Amino acid sequence: MRAKKIIDTKRDMIDFHCHILPAIDDGSSGIEESIKLLAMERDDGVDRLVLTPHFYAEKDGKGYFNKREKRYMQLLEAMEGAGSGIGDIQVKLGAEVCYFPGCGEADIMDQLCINEGRYLLLEMPFMQWDKNMVSDVEDLIEKRDIRLIIAHIERYFPYQKDMSYWNEVFSMPVIPQMNAGAFIGKWLKRRRSFKLLNQGHEIVLGSDCHNVVSRRPNITSGRREIAAKLGKSFVLTMDKRAEVLFEQL
Repeated sequence: MRAKKIIDTKRDMIDFHCHILPAIDDGSSGIEESIKLLAMERDDGVDRLVLTPHFYAEKDGKGYFNKREKRYMQLLEAMEGAGSGIGDIQVKLGAEVCYFPGCGEADIMDQLCINEGRYLLLEMPFMQWDKNMVSDVEDLIEKRDIRLIIAHIERYFPYQKDMSYWNEVFSMPVIPQMNAGAFIGKWLKRRRSFKLLNQGHEIVLGSDCHNVVSRRPNITSGRREIAAKLGKSFVLTMDKRAEVLFEQL
């Protein structure tokens, strides 16, 4: 009961992964839906978030950056006029970059970092990882000096029959991000997600919200489940980690 109270009264949470930027990927369909999603985030206790529209190297060319910037400016303008505290939400612009072979050597990765800094949200392949993928991750860190946040790690875990590559990636200085929804719903999904936490992964949370119907903001619900299972100390440590990271972006 005490853990539930901690969650319900927290009003300064951070969403590190969302698809709220309008009309650029399979997330928000436009400004109107983006403002509704931001209102849901605000009502859920989120006051800071990272906008992470999908980036696919095989289809998104240089025009992606102009489009992303245009949508970002449109969203900021709409937020200012929306009222109800939406304009007070702090947003930073990034991308969810889908892994592609050779990304460790690709100059475009620098342009995809969050807030023009050195942090990047990387979506790894939904398959058994291999030595080439590990090498690209290492190159991004060592050669390009990019600090990687690995998106929704719980979604790749079931594909890893050979855990050696997984272990190599997470032995590097990467930041694992998990979706709040991983701790809500079906028992098997929740069990697998808590297993990752129990293995010592020091995560930050994202909602990975896409729309106002089927993939809504849910940070509080996920955080509540973590608190109920692992306790006050665990979530307070997770909160502190999130605060420090957001300031560095």
